[in-house]
Order: sequence, then structure tokens, then C-alpha cells
Amino acid sequence: SRFHPPTSTRTIMSWIYFFKFPLQPSLGGAELHTLALAQNFWKQGFKVKLIASDGRLFRLFEKNCLPRRRMFAGFEPTAKWSLILWPITYVIARIKFKRLLKEIPAGSILYLQSLIEKLVLTPMVSAPSSSPPREGGERVGVIWLEHKIPGRWLTLNPLKFQYLKLARQVRLITVSNFAKREFVKFGVPGKNIKVIYPGFAIHNSSPPPLKVREGRGELLTIGILSRLSPEKGVLDFVRLIIPELKARPDWRVLIAGEGRDEKNIQSIIDNNNLKEQIKHLGFVNNLDEFFAQISVLVYPTKAPEAFGIAVMEAQDRGIPVIASNLGALPEIVNRHQNGFLVNPSSPASWKHFLEMLARQ
Repeated sequence: SRFHPPTSTRTIMSWIYFFKFPLQPSLGGAELHTLALAQNFWKQGFKVKLIASDGRLFRLFEKNCLPRRRMFAGFEPTAKWSLILWPITYVIARIKFKRLLKEIPAGSILYLQSLIEKLVLTPMVSAPSSSPPREGGERVGVIWLEHKIPGRWLTLNPLKFQYLKLARQVRLITVSNFAKREFVKFGVPGKNIKVIYPGFAIHNSSPPPLKVREGRGELLTIGILSRLSPEKGVLDFVRLIIPELKARPDWRVLIAGEGRDEKNIQSIIDNNNLKEQIKHLGFVNNLDEFFAQISVLVYPTKAPEAFGIAVMEAQDRGIPVIASNLGALPEIVNRHQNGFLVNPSSPASWKHFLEMLARQ
């Protein structure tokens, strides 16, 4: 859905800047959400620009012909070694941001995503409600985009006290009610948090839910669209589904994504001689092409997540979803309407729901 900037600043604002300086770049729901927001603002007539060291997000903006600028601002303090370097990062970031602020017009809004700019840039440019007016009587506002929930990267971080102090001065955007509750538990005032679900393209038509869509032959094709890291549970799901695939030669699995578990997944495929039934596609640019090939989307995450944009992309196309009953997923997966939720402690449920869909 369309998201408008705060009404108090919208009439005087012309520029919206997105900042991101992560320790490890990735390409997933958070990056797609950032792109969707930028495109939404652009269509509304605002000028947008990305300021980031994140090469993957930079290329995403480049591909979509949106203004962007590469900048190195140090190493995000979310690991032990980068925390040791925090004093150096702080100095580097402050120098870079001080120069940059001279170029940013009054009335702009800055969307901050990683810890560096939240801790360094926020004090330099206070929230719209408390910052002194700049030239022309206009302010530069700050909004934090939180695509994750407070995990060890924040709860065990010695800089968390500075984070919480600054979080009381700004507006936060989270991508689910679950994420909002987690930040409230962490100590962020609930009145400062706005929930905005990630936007996605609305297609012209959606076949009835909970039915394996026609036009794909007689095969049941299980789709996985995810970052291939341990917490996403893809490796465990592949191990779980192997006996079923050997017993059902008419079942297929398409895996779209990249990550640390790639080699292990490919090794399992090779060792079980399942190259014809399990295909690893790597990173997929054309989501419509991917979803056109699958009968059901499986989302086997092992950790609570702030959202699951792949789930909504599938549902929008009328593709049923089987997902872990964790985090924000119960907010978007409704039993008998658009999919099924699986208790992580009951791995047999994956097989049960797959068989149910295969019979329809």
C-alpha cells in the first residue's frame, strides 16, 4: 500500500534520503522493502536518493534507475571486532556525515537503516519535533527503518543504551506488529513506533487459494525463496524432504537464493542423486518466472522474523504457503485461506500439508 511521509513535513519536503551501512550486505526482504518505499515516494513526486556502502542495495537502485551514491562510513558495530573499531568508525562517519549534511536541503527526511547512521547521524540531525529549524525555517527529519527484530546484534551490544536513548527522540518504522512488540520489550516507547507492512506489486488476478494451480502438469513443485543461511532452515528442510522425494518421483523442489548453506545443500543433492528433482537456481531476478513454476511455497525459517515478504509475494499470485509458526508469519498466513503454519517442533507437519495440497 502507499505510504506517505509525515503530514507535518510533507508540504515542505522535496528530498527523501535512504542510508545504509551494514556490516554484511545482503539482498532480501529488507532491501526490497527499501526499494518499494523509494519507488513509492518517487511516484508521489518526491526526490529520493540512496547513500550507502551496501553494494547489493546500490545495484538494486541502479537497476531501477534511482539516484544513489556510494559512501564508506566505517564498520557497523554489530560484531566483536567491529565494536573494537567503533571509536574509529565514529570519527570517520561523523566527518563524512558532516560534509554530506551541507548538501542536504532543508525539509528533507532521512531514513536510517543500519546502526552507524542511527548512532552518529541522529544526534547531528534531531527528530522533526525537537530539532531547531534550519535555513528557511524548515527542519531535516529522521526516521529509523527497522527491518529486523532486536537480536543479539542489539540486545548484547554495549551501544544499546545509546540506541535506546536516541530511539526515544525519533520515529521508528517496523514491518509487522510482532516486530513492534519486540522493540517495545526492548525498551523503545510504543508511541514512537509505526507499523508499515512491506509493499509488493498487486497482480490483476489471483487464482483461488489453497489449491495447486493448474497449468503446471501433474508435478507438485515445491518452491523455496530465501537467503540460504542456517537460521532460514532451508538446509534442514532439504534433509527432511529427501525421503519423500525418493518415494515420489513426481515431486520437484526449486530453490531460489544465495548464502552460506549453498555448498551444503548442493552436496546433499549430489550425494542423493537428486539433481533432477532438486534444482538450485541461485539468485533469481525474475520473480514472476519463478512463481510461475511452483505449486506451493515453503518458508521453513527456524528463527522468528520481522516479516516474510516472499510469503506475501506467493499469496498475491494465489500460491499456497506452508510456513513456520514463528515471528510475524502468523500475521500473514491464515489457515484455510492462504496457507498453513507448521510448528517447528513437528517436522512431520511439512509432509502432511504437502500431501494435502498434492491431493487437491
